[in-house]
Amino acid sequence: SQNCCSLVLTLHTLSKAMMHSWAVFLSLIASCTAHQSGWFYDLVRQQQAEVMRRYPPPKDTPEFSLLEVCGGTGSYSDGRAPGACAQGLMHNATPQEMRYVRLVFTPLHRTAPVVLAFHNVSTNATSYEYSSSFWVGDAYDVTDWSKSISLEDAHARFAAVAGQDFGNFVWRAMEYRCVFEPVFVFSTSNGTMLFVGAYANKVCKTAVMTENDTLGCKPDCYDVIGNHASNMESSIVV
Repeated sequence: SQNCCSLVLTLHTLSKAMMHSWAVFLSLIASCTAHQSGWFYDLVRQQQAEVMRRYPPPKDTPEFSLLEVCGGTGSYSDGRAPGACAQGLMHNATPQEMRYVRLVFTPLHRTAPVVLAFHNVSTNATSYEYSSSFWVGDAYDVTDWSKSISLEDAHARFAAVAGQDFGNFVWRAMEYRCVFEPVFVFSTSNGTMLFVGAYANKVCKTAVMTENDTLGCKPDCYDVIGNHASNMESSIVV
């Protein structure tokens, strides 16, 4: 909002004296600029509307919201859930490169019922699968797609550290200690992974985005400013 961004500008003026690192300032900017746009945002919005049309949620149940999503060059069965996203070389996060997306919808901050949407980007065709079972493995209570940075923004942050190419990506909040938000997980060409915070807007070596001395949480992140990156340790504390 305008008031939020005005606050950021004020804090920027005082940043040299009051902030320990640019990571704090960048996180504040992210909170003002998390309003998404682009082809992937449109895809999620369209699929959410179609899921609501096909499967109206039960009375007194929140609307379906994105709990998890992945993108790749195709699909395969990983033995846990149908339609996982296959690895394949992609040069950027565009629909020309990303030919398949699987979206997992549940009522906001709940894990059931579940609707899986399997979307073929190349043909613009989607199939759906409904289940009354619980979806396990994601921290649903901290997951809110409407507060996330966009896929395009996350990939730009990733690219500043590892280059444009990646194998696939997953957006989800993992049920791990020290993980308080969803992350974009990008696989790299050398088989490693980098994590971009959906809310913190940081690029890290693990899904830990915030420091918490009580729980022993310490991020291991990169300082990404413009198109340059260097290793850093976050000073954001919760």
